[in-house]
Amino acid sequence: MKVLIATLILSIICILIIGFAYFKYRDKLNKSIKILGIVFISILICINTLLLSINFSSNKSEKLKHLDNKILEVNENSNVQNTDNISVSKKEKQEDKGITNDDLSNLKAEEIYAKYSKEKQERFDNLFGKEFSSEKNFALSLIGKKLVPIKLKDINDKDVSIEKKETLLFLDDSDNSKNILKNINKFPENTKIVFPSLNKEKVKKLVEEFKLEKYSVIVEENNNSKDNDIKKITAFMYNTTAVPTMIAQDDNVITFAENNYDKIDLFIENSFKQPYLFK
Repeated sequence: MKVLIATLILSIICILIIGFAYFKYRDKLNKSIKILGIVFISILICINTLLLSINFSSNKSEKLKHLDNKILEVNENSNVQNTDNISVSKKEKQEDKGITNDDLSNLKAEEIYAKYSKEKQERFDNLFGKEFSSEKNFALSLIGKKLVPIKLKDINDKDVSIEKKETLLFLDDSDNSKNILKNINKFPENTKIVFPSLNKEKVKKLVEEFKLEKYSVIVEENNNSKDNDIKKITAFMYNTTAVPTMIAQDDNVITFAENNYDKIDLFIENSFKQPYLFK
């Protein structure tokens, strides 16, 4: 650019000098010199025109290159934003699809499992193994189930409400159930122990044997009315057709379920572990 300006200035000076000499001495100059002067001036004008054209083309090229860089930069930013959107979209797709009571009642365990995010599926696998065992299927069929508050009668015919943060043990007098009763001190004091199929006399013997006096013990004899049948509640609300089972619920939603009597510690550890599997 600086060379162009210097060339233009020098050319203008030459033209002015030649023009001045031509008009001052035109009468004394012969025809050949006049022609040479005109040709020289014409050549200078052509050179300057050519230099201006080259400079204009160069500037235009630089501007276009700069514009292309800007467009590329905008596109790159747009691509980053689009990638971010794709990433968010993927995260959204990985979220839980929502587990309803109808899902838990009508879908197979594998189908319920598929509704959970990858992270939740890994938690289920870590807790119950990758295979769809009866233990894992039982948990999948209950966790996230919404319940209605209920009120039952304990062995002393006192009202027992089940609606808040509750631990429920569904037992009988089998060795497997007794294995849980031997570890009853590991459970919270507000644990409700339900015997859906034992008569009151058998339950009293278990209360005495395992010192269950401080717990709410619920028996079938005190809860067999049409509107408050403990057997139906056990089977249909808590999916328990065989005992023993251990179930935890919080705010009328089942948070954890276990039907393996050897997994007491796992059940207690995960009963109210946040975040809940169904959230």
